Amino acid sequence: MSLPDDLCLHLEELIAKAQEGPLIATVAKVLGVLEAANLAFRAKVHSKYIACHPANRDGVGCVGSDCHSLLDDILAVGWDPSAPKPVCVEVRDAHDEVVAFNEKMIQSNNNLLAPLQTGCVKYASLSASHTNQVLRLLHAQHPHTHSAGSEGTAITVGGLLSMEQLRNTDALFHAAAAGGIEWQVVAEKVLQRFPALGELLQEAGNTSGQLQRSETDMQLARRILREVSAAPAGQAVSYQSIRQRVLRSKPACAQAVPWIFGFVVKFAGGLKGKVFEALNSVQEAQKDVAAHLKICLKPGKGVVTGCAFKRRSLILVPVTTKVEIKPVDKSAGQGPQVGELLPGLIVMPKEGTPGAIAPFFFVQTTQDQEESNMEMAKIKAENGLFVPVMRNTEAIEEGEELRLHQPKVQATRKLAAIEKVQEAQGPKPKRARGKKAE
Repeated sequence: MSLPDDLCLHLEELIAKAQEGPLIATVAKVLGVLEAANLAFRAKVHSKYIACHPANRDGVGCVGSDCHSLLDDILAVGWDPSAPKPVCVEVRDAHDEVVAFNEKMIQSNNNLLAPLQTGCVKYASLSASHTNQVLRLLHAQHPHTHSAGSEGTAITVGGLLSMEQLRNTDALFHAAAAGGIEWQVVAEKVLQRFPALGELLQEAGNTSGQLQRSETDMQLARRILREVSAAPAGQAVSYQSIRQRVLRSKPACAQAVPWIFGFVVKFAGGLKGKVFEALNSVQEAQKDVAAHLKICLKPGKGVVTGCAFKRRSLILVPVTTKVEIKPVDKSAGQGPQVGELLPGLIVMPKEGTPGAIAPFFFVQTTQDQEESNMEMAKIKAENGLFVPVMRNTEAIEEGEELRLHQPKVQATRKLAAIEKVQEAQGPKPKRARGKKAE
């Protein structure tokens, strides 16, 4: 059944206003209009029925490590039933697409997310998605990765989340995990008619939610790429022309967005962003590696392992998803300012911040092959492009420094090549001496 013409016109006007003007207030009006037209309703829904919508976080979805840290954050302050403002959409026609997206997301997160019960999926989250994944982890009594001394240790037994321990620790949190929370559910046909509304709903949730994970720089890059791709053919896109739409969700890394824009425009690989997507897909599969590495900046750069790695299991990708702004005094001989475009790297680290830089660019080289434990290789991305990576050539123990073999340039070969060129050119003419002035 199609939507009434007058309702469609009203929604089109509100969506256009939300895209250019006040985001949260306008999205709230849209939801109000939908509820009045019986195209949205409120219901208590268990987390097992809700998957993550493909439009969530600009197509990034949920990050497993963020879900586990969010769980610890909630335990530290206590569950507040009024804090989540979750919105989801019915999925009937898009069921298979949603399931495929979530299975891929779960696989790329290396068992950090709870498994999906495909037959139970009825809805897809557009906001509070990480909160929903936390509830799914608890209900599945999934293994929990937590930082030493965090609140998460209080609700685990043998490394697994325990609903019984949760009941004793936070009864309200237990009730949410066991019985579900209240969601605002949007009819599927609304998003089928207005796909842009899904993006607006998740952006509004990122802006206002108190229990949300902040937007990543990779997510902002995806949004910029989408805005650039949507421009009419042949029309140049400037940062100022899309600035308001990109920053309407008030991202924490707003200061870095102009440089992210420059990187996307110059190096993404065309309107479809083939290079960007290739790097991102390979990085997604290896994103947990950096957490087990220590990057040393002083007295010299280097990368040291924080755990043991099997042969060819330590893979470093030339990309980073975090940007930090840090003023640099170039007159003092310091490096390039944050955000300046470097080959394959757009950021410099905020000193002491783990994960803020790509370990790929800080591996030391050695001319002695016996000292090396890393090599260059290529991995085929999902879109068919090959991404250069660095991988370990042998099993590596905890505390070992990574070293890439760089063959010594043979000076004698260079000299022989120069001599051959000189022979081919013939003897150099003698330089005539100038006459002395009389």
